[in-house]
Amino acid sequence: MLDLDDIGENAESETRAYYKTLLIKGGIFCASLAVVFGILVVSAFFANRSWKKGLMAEVQAVLEKNESDFVPYEYVRVKSNLTVGIAVFRCKNSKGTQRYGVISRVSTLYGPMAAVYLYSDNSPSADFVDFVLPEGSVHDRVSDASIHSQIDYWGKKIPHVVKNQIIPKKKNETKNRKGRK
Repeated sequence: MLDLDDIGENAESETRAYYKTLLIKGGIFCASLAVVFGILVVSAFFANRSWKKGLMAEVQAVLEKNESDFVPYEYVRVKSNLTVGIAVFRCKNSKGTQRYGVISRVSTLYGPMAAVYLYSDNSPSADFVDFVLPEGSVHDRVSDASIHSQIDYWGKKIPHVVKNQIIPKKKNETKNRKGRK
């Protein structure tokens, strides 16, 4: 004879086993997502320093190529929505004159290109130096076909970004840098 209590217990234990395996699979999936996200965050954190050094090297190369005696020496943190498309560096020349070297993404007919500007505190606009491109026919084409209104737009936008959006250094940040060197 069939006992109804046994059927109920079997169904209940099967349901528990099903939910238990479902929770285990879901937990493994969530844990793997957390690990992948953690790896992405850590890699972005460590890549930030090399990104700044690479941009500083590009600014220096463009300034040297255009016979400017300004040399970038420090990255400047900017609190702006433009921080994805713009980077600011303090520059100085052999006479001790300070300027800001700015590398910015500028729209051209060939797509977005990196452009370098020099800006001094008293100027109403930044001076366009050149595009970050190797010398040759591509550089000549981009320079000739670039829309001057775009270059002028960024030249006028950079003073606003530099004057109003620079994040001052923290006191302990300066001490940490001196301790590393």
